Amino acid sequence: MSKLVYTVRPLPESFFMFLWDYGSLTLDEESTITRKIISSINLHPNMAEMGGLITEENINGVAKCICYSQAFIRRNEAKWAVSLRDVDRFKRLFCYFFKHN
Repeated sequence: MSKLVYTVRPLPESFFMFLWDYGSLTLDEESTITRKIISSINLHPNMAEMGGLITEENINGVAKCICYSQAFIRRNEAKWAVSLRDVDRFKRLFCYFFKHN
């Protein structure tokens, strides 16, 4: 069995004028966006099919847990180890498991 090897190549200098550093979100901004992503769970087709709606209290609790877990990973691993894409992945997994529970 052959093993795939991936290499990272630096960007050519001609690309540098097209790069922007937007910095990172504050904890309040990230918390607000996380809560918005999680609150959209109730709009997912799997939730509508099953007739289940997650309460505001549970949405707030889940969003808070996600923010705490991401802060933990940033503190113990690396700042770039988590992102808002992870929150969306959580939402999709939650809906999948809700449907198949």
